[in-house]
Amino acid sequence: MQQRRVRVRLPAVLGLPVALIALVFSLGFFFFGAQLNAKIEESMANSLVADGKVVDVIQRTVTRRGEQQTFYYLVLEFQTAQGETVRFESSEGSNQVVSQLGDTVRVFYNPNAPQEAFVDSPVLWLAPRLFMGVGGLIAFLSVLAVLNGLLQALKLGGLLGVLSYIFLRQQRGG
Repeated sequence: MQQRRVRVRLPAVLGLPVALIALVFSLGFFFFGAQLNAKIEESMANSLVADGKVVDVIQRTVTRRGEQQTFYYLVLEFQTAQGETVRFESSEGSNQVVSQLGDTVRVFYNPNAPQEAFVDSPVLWLAPRLFMGVGGLIAFLSVLAVLNGLLQALKLGGLLGVLSYIFLRQQRGG
């Protein structure tokens, strides 16, 4: 006796809750990145700008997942608007030396607490832009998945079915 395989086909509508959950999480990622971005912009707006001079480069080796990695941190000096000389270590390290001793970099500092300074660098914007980019991309794809699920639930053939219908109507001129 031959066994017959039974294929169970799940309705496309079941993907709708998954797409909605993905949409919510991706919008959360996007808005988290937007908040980080706004926080950096606010810090810059409330800060004074000075030219900082690289006076030292500190090398630190850390072990992550059993592998040793070396990071380099800049030590900078700058003068405040009041003429005070401030020396600080950059909070962002990199795996290669990005500035040499004597190089000048742009520094933002809090006029009330000049030690709370930070270097203007592309790394500063990496995390917020990454969250916004990934969140935005996944949100866009989630919206397409939600639309597809809704159109299939309405028995309109999904997103491709509707787009094909619109395209064919355009081709026929009406």
